[in-house]
Amino acid sequence: MNKTLEFPDKMLIGGKCVSGTSGHVIPAIDPSTEAVIANIPKADERDVEMAVDAARRALPAWRRLGVDERAAFVNALAAAIEREAETLAAIEATDSGNPIKSARGDVAGAIEKCRYFAGISGEVKGEVLTTNDSRLNYTVREPYGVVGIITPWNHPIWEAVNLAPAILAGNTVVLKPSEETSLSTLELGRLIAAALPPGVVNIVSGYGPEAGAAIVRHPAVRRVAFTGGVDTGREILRMAADKIMGATLELGGKNANIVFPDADLDAAVDGAFAAMNLGFQGQSCASGSRLFLHESVRSHVIDKLVARFEAVRVGPPLDPTTEMGPLASRPHQEKVTRYVSLGRHEGAAPLAGGDRPPGERFSKGYYLRPAIFDRVKPGMAIAQHEIFGPVLSVLTWDDVDDLIDQANALPYGLAAYVWTRDLTVAHRMAREIQAGTVWINQGPVWLWGAPFGGHKQSGMGTSCCLDALLEYTQVKNVNVRLGTLN
Repeated sequence: MNKTLEFPDKMLIGGKCVSGTSGHVIPAIDPSTEAVIANIPKADERDVEMAVDAARRALPAWRRLGVDERAAFVNALAAAIEREAETLAAIEATDSGNPIKSARGDVAGAIEKCRYFAGISGEVKGEVLTTNDSRLNYTVREPYGVVGIITPWNHPIWEAVNLAPAILAGNTVVLKPSEETSLSTLELGRLIAAALPPGVVNIVSGYGPEAGAAIVRHPAVRRVAFTGGVDTGREILRMAADKIMGATLELGGKNANIVFPDADLDAAVDGAFAAMNLGFQGQSCASGSRLFLHESVRSHVIDKLVARFEAVRVGPPLDPTTEMGPLASRPHQEKVTRYVSLGRHEGAAPLAGGDRPPGERFSKGYYLRPAIFDRVKPGMAIAQHEIFGPVLSVLTWDDVDDLIDQANALPYGLAAYVWTRDLTVAHRMAREIQAGTVWINQGPVWLWGAPFGGHKQSGMGTSCCLDALLEYTQVKNVNVRLGTLN
């Protein structure tokens, strides 16, 4: 990309790009240089009130539109994103630290998500119940009204377009991106202002305990969707309970990646490497950060994985040769580094990475080489906690029943990976592993129409499928008496 980037600094309320009421701002920091590249509005309750009011005013006309008309608007937004794809990817890479290749992939995914949900939006339909001749009984699916969407910092633009199923179902939206990586979402707001009617989507930037909590608590917001950490999800659920309000939560994961002795070991190495999502610095909830190796294949797999990790090209996110960029923020870099130190202190064997890359170009920025720990025990912190970074913990096993117990021992249940040539074993593991998605003999593969969501404390609800669209609707039953009234 040759042109100079212009970073957005306005929210979207009622179809207009605006500053915050208070005038206070939050600095947006380039994680590769630690330089302030923009100042985004620090929204407060007054801004949220205006955004919700705009969404309420837009709701009647929007919900009266035919489903094909709403789909046309969302397809127009997809086309606008496609025209500005390179700019959005460059803004996101600079703001988040994700390599430009990864950012381009997330922008492309955002376009696909809009078009996928626009394509299936006609599936929001009810049922007719069988009755006698004097009655008609049927159901319809109706929008909730104003919904809140709060998105995370690791995949900003991909998560922001979760607005698509919400508005296709007839709702209007108030969306808050993470204060760590708001810029691509604010740039998306500029495209939304041109593509959608005013107030259908409103975007406020700010901190979670202020702007985010104000969205969740607002009496006119009737459903909320959140992607992020378990602790924040738990607090959002408490606030939603006070209002008897539904919530969709995509939360954390500490996912098991299990290799059996009969597996295609080269494929398992490739899959274990891919599952760490180093193209996003390991900052992905589906990362397979607990690698369970059968003792008989441990050395073979580890030797190849260490070589793969050490060969990863860490660098600035806008460099097209970069395979892994900096972590998203200084606090997060410090958190991941603490876990690396804790792994060493607890007796795990460090095999690769875990430190800042050498050289002057890495003297600034939140860089960390991807790390592998061997001989990790199930009770160690690095095997228990979601580090959300480029740290792989290797555990060994020799008894399948004990393996299953270890894989299911944590409160998370988002995803799992299984490598074996034995179909009986594969299907047993798919049945017994407590996770919303199980990949067998492959790394993370995403298919439109396949639900993605967590079990246990990894969340409630699904994404990427029809159910995600239906979650933004509520069912109404209509009873009709037919014939002459006496």
